[in-house]
Amino acid sequence: MATFILGVANPKLVLLYLLASSFVNTSTSAKCREYMGGTSTAFGYEVHRYVCCNNCPDTDRTCDGITYQGGSRNSYCSTCGNTAYSSHTFKHSFQCTDCRSQSNAVSACSRYDRPVRCWKWAECFQKNCRSSARGKRQAGGSMCGDGVCGSDESVLTCPLDCCPIINNVTCGAVDECTPECCGESTCCNTGVLKRPEQMIILATVITAIVILTGNSLFDQ
Repeated sequence: MATFILGVANPKLVLLYLLASSFVNTSTSAKCREYMGGTSTAFGYEVHRYVCCNNCPDTDRTCDGITYQGGSRNSYCSTCGNTAYSSHTFKHSFQCTDCRSQSNAVSACSRYDRPVRCWKWAECFQKNCRSSARGKRQAGGSMCGDGVCGSDESVLTCPLDCCPIINNVTCGAVDECTPECCGESTCCNTGVLKRPEQMIILATVITAIVILTGNSLFDQ
């Protein structure tokens, strides 16, 4: 309704609204959710991280309620992507299509099956689930989390593999737990944009504004 009213007032604003919305995930029912349980350690890491996925809407619900995690075999998830522990903290959500995709992601992240406090396993699971959900993994393509920064990977698509190359001092211990910023596009380097992709979105929106206003933004 609000969009309709806005459109009557100014059709150009609707176009800008739809353009910006296309870059934002407004879904409140994302497939998988990462949780953190326990207390922080002296190194700033949470004691345990795990993922619960909502497979309730699927035809195949055999994997619903499985706790996806590294370094532990305990169960922390209830049904439909929820945690069984109200004291555990929700971190973020992401998409992963089905039981098969989730199982493949687990296999891809076996090298990070320790320790439970580390962020790497959950990050690996998320990256591989997303790739599978979006159909991005091609035959012979790189697999995020294999410890190799492939030619088709970067710090934007797989910081887990590429940050050890960009910042070897801080992130170089591939098979050990490193600071969580090694899973960000900054690779723990200060003064670097945390989300460079946001600058791409901003540039796209500015370009659209310039086109729609007839370059009036730059008129003297």
